[in-house]
Amino acid sequence: MFLLTVMWGCDRDEADVDMTREEHRGRGSEACQDWQYASCTFWVSKCHHFAFQSLNGCLNLYAAHSCRSDAAATDCVARYETAECLQVPAGCSRGAMADRAPVVANCEAWLEAICENNVACGHYPSVAACLDEAVDYFDCTRFVGTYLKFESCIDEIRQLPCDARMSVDCRNVFTSL
Repeated sequence: MFLLTVMWGCDRDEADVDMTREEHRGRGSEACQDWQYASCTFWVSKCHHFAFQSLNGCLNLYAAHSCRSDAAATDCVARYETAECLQVPAGCSRGAMADRAPVVANCEAWLEAICENNVACGHYPSVAACLDEAVDYFDCTRFVGTYLKFESCIDEIRQLPCDARMSVDCRNVFTSL
């Protein structure tokens, strides 16, 4: 039995005051972070989309994404300014913009850390045996982003005592479409 517990869902830290672009930090380059902010401004401020209760909630999701190119991100920022509400410019959605390679690498590192912990706790004879079973339950290619808490959460897993579970906050470190 694979000993991975992962919960998918909404995980948003929302403050009472919306972040400014200068305060926003996400994955990827400055151009990518500009796209993240422009996307959320479009969805929350312009369209008042029901999926996001605040700009910060949206930014928490979008900050998880690295962009496939700075040029595409910059182009999308400009196109969002004139886009009709709920008409996402072509190539500017999360799925279209996401660079999945870093997400897959993070996901593979995540699984390896979990398997290393499982081997240390005597649940598997080897990391390879654990990973062989993990891939039956966990497809890293389906993710488009890695939440910013990933680095602290993978450190938590590496230090997790055998009689403990990972914190609830660390059960959701990847985002899919």
